[in-house]
Amino acid sequence: MARSRRGESGQATLELVLLAIPLLALFLLAVAFGRWGEAKGVISDAADAAAQAASVTSGGPDAQAAAQQAAAGVIGSHQIECASPGVVVTLGVVPGGTETATVSCTASAAQVLLPGLPGNLRLSGTETAVVRPYRSGPGI
Repeated sequence: MARSRRGESGQATLELVLLAIPLLALFLLAVAFGRWGEAKGVISDAADAAAQAASVTSGGPDAQAAAQQAAAGVIGSHQIECASPGVVVTLGVVPGGTETATVSCTASAAQVLLPGLPGNLRLSGTETAVVRPYRSGPGI
């Protein structure tokens, strides 16, 4: 029968607890960074969809509306709730030019990183698409 030395009773339990807490914190940090990267990717995908949608329209308000709808569709399909979504489209003037779309989103840290975290995060992404050669519009 093994006997424990005097004064060493419970040492293994204490060591386990002291190691488990930092390991759990490191795991949660890794999860938070993964979720943040995923959210940034969604916003970048939304900007790409907005630029592509704007590049095939006739320009002006149609391009802005198409970009807004495309970005909202991508963000909504990934269930990110933006407190203040925004899409800004810089319009291309001629076929072969470019459309640049910038999508920004302010979402809660609890939704993007880890549940229970206070505050908000601002995510943004910018993508550019070439104006389609068959695009028609004013002055084209």
